[in-house]
Amino acid sequence: MKQKKSLRFEFSLGFLLIAFFTVMAILFSANVLITRQFNRYIKQSQKEFADSLAQNIASQYDPAIQSWNLDYIHGFGMYALDDGYVIKLFDADGNSLWDAENHDMALCHAIMANIEEALKHARSKSSLMTQEYELNADDGSVTGSVKISYYSPYFSSKNDFDFLSSLNAILFRVGFIALIIAVVAGFLYAEKVIKPIKETVGFTKKISQGNYNITFKSKSSAYEIQELQSAVSTMAKSLDEQEKREKTLTRDVAHELRTPLANISSYLEAMAEGALEASPERLNECVEEISRLKTLISDLEELHKIEDLSLSQNKTLVDLHELSKKVSSSFDSSLKKAGLRCSVIGEAGSVLADEKRLHQILVNLISNAIKYTKTGDNIIIETGKTFFKVINHGEPISQKDVAHLFERFYRADDSRSRKTGGSGLGLAIVKALADSQNATVSVTSDEKETCFAVVFNVS
Repeated sequence: MKQKKSLRFEFSLGFLLIAFFTVMAILFSANVLITRQFNRYIKQSQKEFADSLAQNIASQYDPAIQSWNLDYIHGFGMYALDDGYVIKLFDADGNSLWDAENHDMALCHAIMANIEEALKHARSKSSLMTQEYELNADDGSVTGSVKISYYSPYFSSKNDFDFLSSLNAILFRVGFIALIIAVVAGFLYAEKVIKPIKETVGFTKKISQGNYNITFKSKSSAYEIQELQSAVSTMAKSLDEQEKREKTLTRDVAHELRTPLANISSYLEAMAEGALEASPERLNECVEEISRLKTLISDLEELHKIEDLSLSQNKTLVDLHELSKKVSSSFDSSLKKAGLRCSVIGEAGSVLADEKRLHQILVNLISNAIKYTKTGDNIIIETGKTFFKVINHGEPISQKDVAHLFERFYRADDSRSRKTGGSGLGLAIVKALADSQNATVSVTSDEKETCFAVVFNVS
């Protein structure tokens, strides 16, 4: 099995490789540039030295006797030969007056052979240079000429080689130190980057174990890691809320089932024991409780089908205004009984949707409005091109309750009384149906009115 590598190792190795190749590139470039610059310096120095040799030789001509001081030139020439400079002196007519090579051929060849051997191990290519100078007297007359030959660039002094070697050694030391610093920096940077990631990984493990109470201590300046931490925090809160909703759902279902079952059970037990007479009224109460259970179970099944996307869709162009009038008219008897009126206003508008599902949404919203509207008031259904609203006037819904209205079994009253009837799933079904029709349902409530709006997302 391939061994897994830590992110810290990957960062450190990455920094090391980047630093290594960067340092190598700098060392190579620096070595080439310094050597090239040093060669220029040597060439310039050799040229200047050759110029000074020519000036010294020119000063050895005596115009009074029109003759050269050959003894001085001999000593001077042999001294120059030791440094690798071969001097040849000619008179004004071009005749040779002194030639270092001819004067002491063995010594000259030996010195030049040593120079050639040394050049074989040199870092730069050298060639034999010959500089020719015209020699003039003070009055400007030509007294002769001199040829000075030498290998250039040639580091005649050991100090020249030592300087370059020392410089290269310094560069390599600096490079080695840079590599160490890069490794340490990579390790520290990796630790800084990894710490919040490791903490995030630890929190995801806790989340998988059902612990959603997380607070990040390690902060990162990286936008992506901040987004990751924010996403994990949001996920933890969402899972926590979902788990709480599931627990609440289980409790609510048990509560909703317990009450009618307890009523039925108490009636039947009392009648079986003869404590109560099995009158039609009591039997009807049992039937009503059973009907309530059937409604609850039916609503739960309906909600499950909608949310499970198993509900068949038959989408056509639906006229929201006509549908609203049709649904509201089916409530005529209920409205009359409750002492309410229902008006449909607004403009016509058609959307692509399943008419049966829109019909169900309107039925649930109108039923809900009837329960909470004061007697003698008016329920308004307003339609537009891509929306419809069901508006009623009654007790306002608090903002706290507004946020939970579409949750299963949620009722604004804490006592959870059944005086208004229903299973507590009507608005949850409305939201699920709206989602299935690519629509958004929302509610606003104040002292004047409560408005449920269904807006279709038409692209």
